[in-house]
Amino acid sequence: HMTEPERERYWALYRASVEGMGQYRFGEGKLAVPCAVVTGADEEYPLIHEYNSTWAEHYQSCVFRTVPGGHMMVQTHPKDIAATTRMLIESLDVAA
Repeated sequence: HMTEPERERYWALYRASVEGMGQYRFGEGKLAVPCAVVTGADEEYPLIHEYNSTWAEHYQSCVFRTVPGGHMMVQTHPKDIAATTRMLIESLDVAA
């Protein structure tokens, strides 16, 4: 559990991060680094999937994977996340 000062600092940083996201603008062209978007099959926030086209617009290579769980699948399904991450890393063409 957080102390009151920790909680106040957390929410101040959280609000600043959210404001920053709203003001962020992507540059021109597509990024040449690979992108992997991993979402839970039971994702509670529909807007997560609404941004898939945005990811694909800004990366030359963007793959989408679905694993069991909801938004916090990292906590509820760590083995599935680890296996998916390992598969994605192994699929990278590091010679390119």
